Amino acid sequence: MDEDELNGIMEYEHKRIIEKEKEILEFGIQINIENNNYKKWEIILTAPEDSDYKGGKYIVEAEFLKDYPLVNPKFKFKTKIFHCNVDDDGNLKVNWLLKGMKIDYILPRLLTLFYLQDTSVDPDSERCKLYENNKEEFKKKIMENVEETKK
Repeated sequence: MDEDELNGIMEYEHKRIIEKEKEILEFGIQINIENNNYKKWEIILTAPEDSDYKGGKYIVEAEFLKDYPLVNPKFKFKTKIFHCNVDDDGNLKVNWLLKGMKIDYILPRLLTLFYLQDTSVDPDSERCKLYENNKEEFKKKIMENVEETKK
């Protein structure tokens, strides 16, 4: 598939999701597209009020590769987030992102990050160790991180 075909497919996917916009906005998800480049989405996640991340807003970039939907988009947090499943560079590290998942199924799943810390993905990371050994300190770091997102 060439770049123009991919852009056309992603434009269609975007329009399909926009049709569900009310539902997506209720979830706390916004999508921005710059310069009609539908291969790269800016996703703004608003943390739910009943999560440890409440009040936080996080920008995630989704990059759709030429083999989408056979290959999942790459997700990178542009807003720093203190989470077991996001590395220091902002790369999403989860085991639930299965091959061939459509973006409208993935988007709500991104919000589960605000409720769950999966330490099995990278058990040797400092974040996962802190979560396993000192949840109180981990939550303190989350609260500091949430405050940073408000600046």
